[in-house]
Amino acid sequence: MVRNVFAALALFSLAGAAPATAVPFCSAADGQQHIDAGRFEAAVQEFSCVIDAAPTAVEGYRGRIEAQLLLRHYSDAGEQENRRNS
Repeated sequence: MVRNVFAALALFSLAGAAPATAVPFCSAADGQQHIDAGRFEAAVQEFSCVIDAAPTAVEGYRGRIEAQLLLRHYSDAGEQENRRNS
């Protein structure tokens, strides 16, 4: 019985000691706030993070294209739109 309790405690302590994989926190709402505040480069980075986290969701692409257009990076925005549609 004592051995089983010791084994269970050892497993729990090992599970807690394992390093957690860092998941970046980013959101389309934060990206939009960057756009609204005129921080277009930050918005591009935020929306790129959103795309990395959910590559099939449209909101990240929409926001990044908007930010790129506001930065006057027209070719970058068009390139992203073409990739999304292919």
